Amino acid sequence: DGFRTKGVEEEKDVEERKEFLRKIGYKL
Repeated sequence: DGFRTKGVEEEKDVEERKEFLRKIGYKL
């Protein structure tokens, strides 16, 4: 899994991804 290289950045990406999906109408 090439995306899981740095734990801190991974957590940040998860938060940004949640916000993005929330903006386009998805609920996680």
